[in-house]
Amino acid sequence: MTDLLIKGGSVYGPDGPIDADVLVTDGVITRVDASGSPPAGATVIDARGMYVMPGAIDAHVHSRDPGFPEKEDFGTLTAAAAMGGVMTAK
Repeated sequence: MTDLLIKGGSVYGPDGPIDADVLVTDGVITRVDASGSPPAGATVIDARGMYVMPGAIDAHVHSRDPGFPEKEDFGTLTAAAAMGGVMTAK
């Protein structure tokens, strides 16, 4: 079992932000609360002063390829989206 604790960030949900920790176990969010100490062996990310949000969906995507690959191609488009938190495009 692999645990990741994102600690101390402002967690955004449907009711707005709350100060909380997010525990991710084997890639699945298993806890959102201000519980304090991480599980033994967990990787901890200090998110104080940062926002913690689910991945975004880009509902309106335009690629410059085919046509203008010197401006952008599929690889640069998807790399930029992933770095910005986009999880999928629709």
